[in-house]
Amino acid sequence: MTEAEAEQLRRENQELREKVASFEEKLEAALVWNEQLRKALFGRKSEKIRVLQTDDREISLFDEAEQEAKAGEPEPDACGTTVKAHTRKPKRKRDELLEGIPHQKKTIPLPEAERFCNRHPGTPLVKLGEKFVRTEVHYIPQKIEVIDIYQEAWQCPACKAEDRFGIKHATVSPSLLPHSIVTPELAAHVLSQKYAFAVPFYRQESAWRALGLPLSRTNMANWAIGLGRDYFLPLVGQMKARLIASDVLHADETTVQVHKESAKRTKRKNQVSWMWLYAASPLDPESPDIRIFEYCPGRSGENAEKFLEGFHGILVHDQFHGYNRLAVEHAACWAHMRREFVKALSADPRQGGEDVLRDPENRKGKAWEAICKIGAIAAIEEKLNDLPPEERKEARLRQEKPLVEDFFAWLESIRTRLLPKFQTAKAVNYALNAKERLSRYLSDGRIPMTNNAAESAIRPFTIGRKNWLFSDSPKGAEASAAIYSIIETSKANGLDPEKYLSYVLTEMRGKSFVGNQEMLECWMPWSKVVQDNCKA
Repeated sequence: MTEAEAEQLRRENQELREKVASFEEKLEAALVWNEQLRKALFGRKSEKIRVLQTDDREISLFDEAEQEAKAGEPEPDACGTTVKAHTRKPKRKRDELLEGIPHQKKTIPLPEAERFCNRHPGTPLVKLGEKFVRTEVHYIPQKIEVIDIYQEAWQCPACKAEDRFGIKHATVSPSLLPHSIVTPELAAHVLSQKYAFAVPFYRQESAWRALGLPLSRTNMANWAIGLGRDYFLPLVGQMKARLIASDVLHADETTVQVHKESAKRTKRKNQVSWMWLYAASPLDPESPDIRIFEYCPGRSGENAEKFLEGFHGILVHDQFHGYNRLAVEHAACWAHMRREFVKALSADPRQGGEDVLRDPENRKGKAWEAICKIGAIAAIEEKLNDLPPEERKEARLRQEKPLVEDFFAWLESIRTRLLPKFQTAKAVNYALNAKERLSRYLSDGRIPMTNNAAESAIRPFTIGRKNWLFSDSPKGAEASAAIYSIIETSKANGLDPEKYLSYVLTEMRGKSFVGNQEMLECWMPWSKVVQDNCKA
């Protein structure tokens, strides 16, 4: 064999080795991707550290009683029971559990025929007192009642003698909606059931029928649209004015299916629309707790730009590029960034993430190490929640800033050692690309570390969407946005949503409030009058 032939074989061998290595890398990537999909379908969704620490991260297919039963396990006592990973809180006493609920005393009398002594026949017994036996909770089924409203009419006899009418009628408050039987209490219950407890109209329809009222889902939908248009949109407008004036805001968005909106877009069938959420920062003491939903047919950042016109503060959000259209300061969410490392952690059954393939000795992996570093920063942040903004900022700079700088320096050091096509490398790149925005919270004590305020506010909508699936029309979606805004803002301010809806509808009925900011401000969930009447 000549030297040229040997060289040719060496080149071919090298090419084959490189091709095999490329195929192996692609295979490993495919296996990791398949594992991620499997975890997404069948694994636990929790991102809590105690769940990530365990190897058993999949949903059990067996009965919970069989899984959790343990012979000899002591009953919980008043001091709390220590179990794996945490200590259970002591159970509330009966008096605390039933506190605030009206009590009715029921005494069981001794029959008159038995009020004689068994040992001395004919001797009557003397009552000593009563003995407490137990407390029971009875359920009284709800009921409906129909009220026919009549208006008294009075006439002056002198006017009648002069052939004049002289008639006075009692003042009657106008109906909530024209030609409708709906009342503030009925509307508040129907709307809070759907928008606060995710009970769709078709399920409520069956419940009302069982009570004897043939109320259709169409009736309820019409009420939602009419009340949203006539009452809730002015309230939301007042809330928006206060929200835009805030210095720190949160933003998030999620999908919603709107049938008649999709029908307009003939090029793409079943086109999804979007529900946007804007919320005030929970760390800003100067801003009331406000949550506003807005329905939009698309996800363009132009929607956020239009809604937030006049806002010049700091916007906290995920890395969705649409928000880049806004000429404001941006702060990124650490929870979203952490989620990228959680994806990497759950991608490999060895718990260390796919970077273990490159470094077999590191059984935990870089993804797990990143999660622990983030957890150390978050643990400090949690202790600062009750501090005023200025003190919080000083504490962050003193305690958290060194850890944040160390975290990003560590990411830079491992960046080149990770397989670029795998999730851990993607997570590292995500974090480093958002470094400036992720560090922004250190400069202002009113900026939260995460966008959890928006995610928590939008979660009831996503849960409700699983039940009612879609909106029929854009008007219905807009009404839903207004009602969700009212419900979630009332909850954020510690109110009972049903009480608040009933109160404001009663107060607003028959009044000219459009454009009257002073009057609308009196009905805001944070106003003292509302707080006194609608506290949860």
